[in-house]
Amino acid sequence: MIECKEVSMKFGAFKALDKVSFRVPNEKCYGFLGQNGAGKTTVLRMLVGLLRPNQGEILVAGHSLRTEREQVKKLCGYLPQRPEFYPWLSGEEFLRLSAELVGVPVR
Repeated sequence: MIECKEVSMKFGAFKALDKVSFRVPNEKCYGFLGQNGAGKTTVLRMLVGLLRPNQGEILVAGHSLRTEREQVKKLCGYLPQRPEFYPWLSGEEFLRLSAELVGVPVR
């Protein structure tokens, strides 16, 4: 399960997210729709531990990103929109390389 509770994020004076809350039950697949700049990428980066919210709480599989960030990162995979560092790799190859770099077993 993934749960966001009243999550907010600011970049300087710009408020990217304002008290976002949602819950994704186990074994369900959800997507984010919205205009450019709506905060979709910011939410995804927070869910995998790449960004820390200024306020609120995020739980992934019962683990709090605030107190168990490294555990959450081991549970998540993230493929950036444009993996510019290695344009010759496929999406799967990029994920495998990223997992190996941080010591996550590749299945």
